[in-house]
Amino acid sequence: MTGTVTLLDHINQRFADLEKFQSAALAAQEKAVNAALAAAEKAVDKAEDAQALRNEAQNEFHKSLGDLSGLMWTIKEGTAAVDSQRREFTALMGGLADRIGTIERTAATLQGRAIAFAGFGALIGGAAVATIMEMF
Repeated sequence: MTGTVTLLDHINQRFADLEKFQSAALAAQEKAVNAALAAAEKAVDKAEDAQALRNEAQNEFHKSLGDLSGLMWTIKEGTAAVDSQRREFTALMGGLADRIGTIERTAATLQGRAIAFAGFGALIGGAAVATIMEMF
């Protein structure tokens, strides 16, 4: 019997085919895993670069905030120094309010004088025109 295959040969052949299939699948899976790892590594590198840029921008911002904070008052609330500075600030603001009031009064006086001068000019001009009209 040349065309017959024994059960043992058939099972051995099936196991060999299964081993070939598994090794091919394992090789394909390993290739896919390596490709995924390479892509993930690239993504991590890009994310690290982006984070470095963000950190640099944040450091510049924090530095500028630090520079600004040096220009601000750094006295704790409720201390005598705060009360002293508030009194000084209030006195300065009161002085500025007085100056503004003086400027407003001066402006009002100048406006009144301008209106009076314009009225007086109109009166003189009217009298001159009336006098000239009487002559003719």
